[in-house]
Amino acid sequence: MESSIPNRIRLFRTALGYSQEYVAKKLHITQQANSLIESNPEKATLERLKKLEELLRVDLFTLIGEDKSLVLNNINQKGGNAATQMVFHTEKDLNSLYENHMKELKNQIDFLKGLLSKEYR
Repeated sequence: MESSIPNRIRLFRTALGYSQEYVAKKLHITQQANSLIESNPEKATLERLKKLEELLRVDLFTLIGEDKSLVLNNINQKGGNAATQMVFHTEKDLNSLYENHMKELKNQIDFLKGLLSKEYR
């Protein structure tokens, strides 16, 4: 797996099929600002990195290159109970995510082709 943080951010973003423009819109920033975050994540605010983490569906530690270890997060729930979320992302997980996304896109293309063929008959 590519080891630099910018490459990892780009890898997760593209695995989900997201453009820089889409991510920027979701983060409520310009595409240029998002490009800067992607190329220089160390200059991003922690708040923006947390939003990016949520959008890319990946733990921040995984995003910065700690995917070889198990990451535990305590999640507070109503009534003071806590749950533990275990997050483990590997290159295999990313490949699976990418393959599933590609299958979904192919299904959408086939569906659209079917609509077009009916329209032009």
